[in-house]
Amino acid sequence: MVYVDKVTRFTGAASGAGIDRLNEGELMALIDGRIPRLAALIREALAVLAAILIAFALDAWWDDRVERQAMIAALETVAMEVDRNLELLDQTRSYNQSSVAASRRALGLSLETLGALSSTEVMAFADMPNYLLVTLEQGAITAFIEGGFLPVVDDLQLRVMLASLPRLQDELNEEGGSVALAMDRFTARLMAALPDELLLDPLALARSEAGTRAILTAIASDRDTRETFFERTFVLGFIYDMELVTSREQLMQARRQIAAALEAH
Repeated sequence: MVYVDKVTRFTGAASGAGIDRLNEGELMALIDGRIPRLAALIREALAVLAAILIAFALDAWWDDRVERQAMIAALETVAMEVDRNLELLDQTRSYNQSSVAASRRALGLSLETLGALSSTEVMAFADMPNYLLVTLEQGAITAFIEGGFLPVVDDLQLRVMLASLPRLQDELNEEGGSVALAMDRFTARLMAALPDELLLDPLALARSEAGTRAILTAIASDRDTRETFFERTFVLGFIYDMELVTSREQLMQARRQIAAALEAH
């Protein structure tokens, strides 16, 4: 029979003699018995495969959840660091602006008006030569970047902003270096203009009426001292201050974006 020959080839039997003796009902029973077993094996295989895929998916979901929680915690630390840096920038600007204001008043003094100043009025210029250069905290943002959390941040703008924060100190250092150079030129010229007795007694020069009056006198009477002091005042009060303002704006923008990202989570 053609039907029996097909079954024989299907089962791969070496000889169809045994199957030839089966009637049609027995053949159908044989086929019907194998098909359910094959279907059951397929179902079991699919169930195992599905279980494996689900396990991988759950594992990936859990790892992603843990990683995001760690990223959020690190981002909160960065936010606190940004807040401290904003406060530091404000304190630095406030101090420098006071110094610049006193320096501008000093540049407007003549020898005659200087001679008429009282001790209290002279000591109001005592901090005039001093200034602050800011050093931002960068431990949290460095740990955030080196910890590999940047790729976990979904917001591309925030990611770029966070990556740029360490460069703020480089830009501040560049302009701060200009202030330091201008201050060095002023100090060198001032040392040449001051009386020797003051140079031999640093305590008499630092924050004393005699020392402050001598500095004001040198600024009012010596052209080179005046010019180098003007340069230092300009660099500190304009160029460096502009960099402080720019850095503060960038930090404020970063703080707003961080706050939005934390609120979203």
